[in-house]
Amino acid sequence: MARNLNSLMDLARHAAGQRIDARLDTRELVNEAGEYVAIMHGWAFYERPAVLIDFVGGQKYVDLPADLGSIDGVEVASAVQIAVDRVSIERLNELRADELTTAEHYFAALEWPDQASASESPPPPRLALWPTPPANTAQALRVAWRAKWRTLVEGMDRHNLPGDCETLLIEVLRAIVHGRTREKTNVSDELDRIEQSMHVRRLKERYTRAQPGGQVRGGVLESTRSRRVQRRFSVIRMASDA
Repeated sequence: MARNLNSLMDLARHAAGQRIDARLDTRELVNEAGEYVAIMHGWAFYERPAVLIDFVGGQKYVDLPADLGSIDGVEVASAVQIAVDRVSIERLNELRADELTTAEHYFAALEWPDQASASESPPPPRLALWPTPPANTAQALRVAWRAKWRTLVEGMDRHNLPGDCETLLIEVLRAIVHGRTREKTNVSDELDRIEQSMHVRRLKERYTRAQPGGQVRGGVLESTRSRRVQRRFSVIRMASDA
């Protein structure tokens, strides 16, 4: 069974020799380590079943899963099959400004809404669209996506890594703790050493994604039309994926 937050915080304190500075939050150290492991590689275990997302008429975006890490593909799931092209948010804004319409494509880009206030966490990203959907449409888009590290909050919360990746999580956690508590320890060097280890290489080989480059073919995202017309399914990565 996966370790819970309490257990991982105990390991962090042990790595520090029980002398963690009071200003350091062990929970934050654990989540920092988990987030690092999550973006270390395009882990196949974070791939999730495609989700169907509704259009809201007049709304320029659609909401995405709360634990989204990246998007691997998007297509229109309704009976009328048209392509969905991924573009930059800058290009999407240009298209909106031109006020052109097209029946051949939707264009999509990840965007991050404004933070409501400094006391609140930033809202999750959403998928901006152009043209704006004209009417409510149930299950309009099918999105292939990957999850991210699930932030641990309560003591009994368990991480969302496979059991054979837990050792890697603990190694990264120790490196981060040592980097925060030992003057002569360079955390970047420690993390580089871990990433170059045979253990990590073997994990990457095991969990290398079956569809490299984020291109999905012949599966749930390939419609009849997509077999006739080449689609551009580009991986839409979060900032932390860069």
